[in-house]
Amino acid sequence: MPTCPARATAIEPAQATTADGRVESRSARIRAGLERAQARGVRLGRPRVSVDLERVLALRAEGQTHRTIGRALGASASTVSRMLAGIAAASVATKNIRAPEIEARRNQETPAR
Repeated sequence: MPTCPARATAIEPAQATTADGRVESRSARIRAGLERAQARGVRLGRPRVSVDLERVLALRAEGQTHRTIGRALGASASTVSRMLAGIAAASVATKNIRAPEIEARRNQETPAR
């Protein structure tokens, strides 16, 4: 790298253009590789965790925490939480499917304000 400021400003745009070209070419190769993999039927991303919903609901009805349910079923507490949140959202949307915990809350008396 030259130490003279006049030379440095003349060289920097050329280096930036070369770097931009490398980034674009790398990005294009990655996109092409992903498209080839998808065309072969490769599923990209992290594998989904399958957890028995009925078992989650049963353990939750027994009063188990998300963490203990997750440990018992080989999933994380976050996965259990997302499953139960999904059920809660579905029950609100359809009003047909209700998790035992949600049903219990609805059946409780609401305190007067």
